[in-house]
Amino acid sequence: MGAAMKMAASFLPGLFLLAVLLGALPAPSQAKTDCGIAPHPSWSNTEIKVWNDICQGRVADLRGRPDGNRVLSPDFLETILTEKKWQDGTPRQGVRIVGAIFEQPLDLSGAELKRELWLNESRFDRNVNFFDFSSDSLISFSGSEFKALLSLHRVQVKKSIYLNGAHLTSAHFRSANIAGNIEFGWATVTGMLDMDGLHIGQNLFMSTEGDSRASFNEIVLRNANIGGQVGLGGAKVSGRLNMNGLHVGGNLFMDSRGEAKASFSEINLGGADIGGQIAFIGATVSGRLNMNALHVGQNLLMRSQMDAKTSFAKVDLTGAQIGGSLQLGGATFNGETDLSGSTVKGEFTLSMYDDPPIWGKDARLFLHNAQVGALQAGEKDPWPGTGKLRLEGFTYDRLGGLRGDGTKSMADLGADRFIDWLARMPEYSPQPYEQAAKVLRGMGHRDKADDILLAGRERERSQATGGAWVVQSMLRWTIGYGYDYRYSLIWVGLLTAMGTLLLCTSRPNQVHPPTWMADHTAEITGRCPLAHYLYHRWVVALVYSFEMLIPLVSLRDAHRNDDPRGMVRYYFYAHRLAGWVLASFIAAGLSGLAHPG
Repeated sequence: MGAAMKMAASFLPGLFLLAVLLGALPAPSQAKTDCGIAPHPSWSNTEIKVWNDICQGRVADLRGRPDGNRVLSPDFLETILTEKKWQDGTPRQGVRIVGAIFEQPLDLSGAELKRELWLNESRFDRNVNFFDFSSDSLISFSGSEFKALLSLHRVQVKKSIYLNGAHLTSAHFRSANIAGNIEFGWATVTGMLDMDGLHIGQNLFMSTEGDSRASFNEIVLRNANIGGQVGLGGAKVSGRLNMNGLHVGGNLFMDSRGEAKASFSEINLGGADIGGQIAFIGATVSGRLNMNALHVGQNLLMRSQMDAKTSFAKVDLTGAQIGGSLQLGGATFNGETDLSGSTVKGEFTLSMYDDPPIWGKDARLFLHNAQVGALQAGEKDPWPGTGKLRLEGFTYDRLGGLRGDGTKSMADLGADRFIDWLARMPEYSPQPYEQAAKVLRGMGHRDKADDILLAGRERERSQATGGAWVVQSMLRWTIGYGYDYRYSLIWVGLLTAMGTLLLCTSRPNQVHPPTWMADHTAEITGRCPLAHYLYHRWVVALVYSFEMLIPLVSLRDAHRNDDPRGMVRYYFYAHRLAGWVLASFIAAGLSGLAHPG
């Protein structure tokens, strides 16, 4: 027993020294990082490394590591973002992580952030939920991959959200409020991108950049409010793009960008309000483009430009209000384009530099009750074929050329071009002819105006039957429907000549002529030689024939007291009746009664 006690006592100094040394070392769970804030006991080595970078203001870059050394837990991220100890330890640069992997669902709903949050070039294998999340600074997911749903429903962000180059399965931004921008530049979303009721203080960018294509499936921007611009330049949207009721303070770009051709399946812009302009230059819309009741503050550019060829299937612009110009030059239209009831305050340009639209075999253009400030069509034929154009109620204040850039005005075209254009309506309507004539007459082209009105009446006559056709034909060949009185002069000349010929060649009037055709030798004896011609029987017959033709005209009292002999007397009864009929038509034409309405 004593020996054992002695042996134990000999080990005591060593044990005491070992205890002192071990006590001087910190426990692994209480290790300090370089910034002096201890990590959470549950954190992995990767998470400790990430926190060490964050708390020193560095970017925590996990790229290039094996996947197993890039995994971060949702609890780790929630802890450093929401718990006060780590919030206070986060410097002004915020939480900046690149190349992380999140294998479990990430739920930050209701969280409130004061500093920036970067989760760039990271991978999210399960749902990511930021419902009712708020942040005073920017949020960035640029280059990240989301294999499940990304929900930012009702988030409140005082700066911007970046998803440039991100790959998403589906994303929800319903009723979110972003004071800055949302950027989806060169991003890919294979499912639905739902931004119903979204509010953005500045811009929404969803454009292609260089060789990096922005690609989307179905996009919902219904009733969204964008304070600045919306950019879909060079983007591909394979599903439906619903922008019904969208409000944009600036421009809406849906044009091609270099080699990146913008392509869309179906677009709904019904009831949208775009403060700036809309550009489709170089875009292809393979389905229906609905712009019913659209309001555009500036221009609607649907034209092609050099190699950027624009193409549409079916376009609905009924009731649209366009504050600037509507340009269609060079674009291809393969279906129905309906502008019924629309208003274009600027210029409706079908051809700017002799680049008229291309109308497919099934294309039709409806301009029922549309109103435009100026109509510019160019020298090359810009209209769809016969039977595929409706112009009833279409009105315009001027013809061509608001720009003053040297392009030829539509008013300089010949009347035949206008007549050919109006003849393409499937049925006759007087209003389009009268509208064209009114504008041309106001611009000083009276002869063109009359030619167009005459052509319209001819078309009306060609479709008339029975008594209507007879009356129209009489108006046509007597007074040119009130637009060409040369026919009246021709009839006066022909009827006068006919009466003269009958008087001078009929046997009864040669044997027993009326007293006013008798020999006037005694009356002209001693007078000037001209009297021999004035009293020649052919001249006297000519004067009589003319007087009998023109109502209420009396040249010689003797003509009323002695009628021609034989059947010629009865001819002159018809002769007088023809004069009254001709005079009635002339009076109707001069008073406007012969015109439609």
